[in-house]
Amino acid sequence: KLTEEIEEIDGVKKVTTPLQAITTIQHQTKSYNQLETITFDRALQEGIITNLADYQNRFQQSHYYGRLVSDDFSKISILIKVEVPIDQKGNYIVRERVIEGVKKIIEQYPAFKNYKIAGEIQIRHALDKSTYLETKELLPYVILTIFILLLIVFKNLYSSLLIIFTIVSAFFMTLATMVILGHPVTIVSVALIILILVIAAADGVHILLRYEILYNKETPINVTIKNTIKQTWLPCLITSVTTAVGFGAFYFSELVPLKYFGIDATFAIMLAYLSIMFSMYLGLFLFSKKLINQKTKNNNVQFLNRIFQIIHKATIKRYRWVMIFSILFMAFSAYFLRFLHTETNFLDAFFKPKSKIYQDFNYVDKHLGGTGGVDIIFSTNESEAFRAFENMQTLNQIQKKVKNQKLVNHTRSMLTPIEMVHKEFKSGTNTSKNRLPQDVYQLEQELLFLEFSRGTEKDTLSDYVDFSYENTRMHLQTENMSSVVTKKLKDGLDKILETFNFNYFITGYSVFFQAMSMYVVETQINSILITGTLVYLFFILLFGLKLGTIGMIPNILPILSVLGLLAYFRLPLDFSSVLISSISLGLCIDDSVHFIHYYKMQRKKLSFEEAILSTIQNLGRPILITTFIFCCGVGVLIFAEIIVLSRFSLFTLIALILALLSNVIVLPAFLKFFKK
Repeated sequence: KLTEEIEEIDGVKKVTTPLQAITTIQHQTKSYNQLETITFDRALQEGIITNLADYQNRFQQSHYYGRLVSDDFSKISILIKVEVPIDQKGNYIVRERVIEGVKKIIEQYPAFKNYKIAGEIQIRHALDKSTYLETKELLPYVILTIFILLLIVFKNLYSSLLIIFTIVSAFFMTLATMVILGHPVTIVSVALIILILVIAAADGVHILLRYEILYNKETPINVTIKNTIKQTWLPCLITSVTTAVGFGAFYFSELVPLKYFGIDATFAIMLAYLSIMFSMYLGLFLFSKKLINQKTKNNNVQFLNRIFQIIHKATIKRYRWVMIFSILFMAFSAYFLRFLHTETNFLDAFFKPKSKIYQDFNYVDKHLGGTGGVDIIFSTNESEAFRAFENMQTLNQIQKKVKNQKLVNHTRSMLTPIEMVHKEFKSGTNTSKNRLPQDVYQLEQELLFLEFSRGTEKDTLSDYVDFSYENTRMHLQTENMSSVVTKKLKDGLDKILETFNFNYFITGYSVFFQAMSMYVVETQINSILITGTLVYLFFILLFGLKLGTIGMIPNILPILSVLGLLAYFRLPLDFSSVLISSISLGLCIDDSVHFIHYYKMQRKKLSFEEAILSTIQNLGRPILITTFIFCCGVGVLIFAEIIVLSRFSLFTLIALILALLSNVIVLPAFLKFFKK
């Protein structure tokens, strides 16, 4: 009854249970012995299988044992084959409909209340669901956190609301970009949406604080606004471009979600820049006098100036020690890079060990054969190749060797239905002990019998061989494996298969994720090289070779440090860590751009010491505030249930804090050393 209801769900192609599983039975009718391919359910109903003990005995001898029913007969598995469309949107809709429909049906049956759901469709559905929930739950917290922080900093409702309006407009620009480009919201793009909010807030703070500095009662408002925009549009543009470069580097990744992330980020950041400049310009005109709290302004500036003066004096006095320590710290971090490694397990990358989906997968791994899968496809250009008796014998040799691999729990191939038929074909004869046909004639007869059911619900052959017998598939069932373990299995299979004269390739669910892990490393290297090179060229173009080179130093330090920490704690490069380096570089570079741009303006009219002190006093506060905004905005992701977002948040926070220290302490020290 349960199976019939599940089969009615739109998108479900086939349901296999211990009752719906197909077997071949030879039984006595009134006039003759009949060999029949039949479901266990129908065999029970028609009295072909006469009792429960007979059913249990037959099941134990079938390839379903340990897979559809656990070894102790206390747990069963229902396999649901879903017909999923190619397009992303249809894919999501079908998964949602099937999984939620199955849950609703099962929960109507008290006997099945203790159920688990696993498999590829479920893991993708859980990820989609988590993405939606994380976006829905985290976005309000990010906006609220930024708003509270702005109120604390500015002590001015109008200033805070103006920046909130700015980040909301940037948020809609990002969504519009994804809609126009037709890219789905993935777990990676959730990070982009939240980062855009933080970037917009940071630019808004820089503009508003510059307006505070330039504002005085003697100067006309329109002149102050004009000077504010004049002094901030270029550094904000540069930071938008460098951030877009850091994010956009993922365009060159072979991983489609990261490629989409790179495209979306590039367009969204530049559109957000236009939105920010327009919103701030309009806001300054509409609420010019209401944005200034003179008392708060003076108190905050005086307090922070004293702190920055102390830091500045200590840095300039001991600038050589600062440089030496920075270089040693970078060398120390670089040393640990040799321990970086990649090991991607899809569950470990996205779900916490205590999560229900993680527990469900482990349950199936332990009791019902495993949730991982590897397929070996044998391919020829010769029609009827796998009808040949010699090739069947070769396949049998391969399957025996593959079955002996430690990681393989079950193997199935075209030999599985042949073995099932052969057993009944030769029941009661001297050859009944042989698992497979012993000559060409037997094989042809048994294949002919199996072919009668092709295209029907009783078809057991089409899962393993095509109609022309040119290609055949061997499926290996395993536990959920990491990329390293999958690589070991794949290497072991290659050693076996290379000794046989068959063209083959290895594919399947587990191999797919193992291949993805290799692209993670490639993406990590390429994104850092592309981002670093393009940002360096921007720096040289804008600030000259010497100043541009010096400006890169405080941005290399946090990235090296974060990668060094990953290596030190033996954390693998996976879907979360691949985002950290380039995105952190794209964010950290913003403070350096504002710092060097202002320093260069001041250096034209002031001595070195005066220019540096003026830069720290005027930009220290905006840099400090924007870093706090970045940390609070990104820090909200630490509480995400998805490991990718949580780990990305933690290490990006570390990079941002190190970037602040680098720009306030390390950069002035290097500028002092190279001041001439």
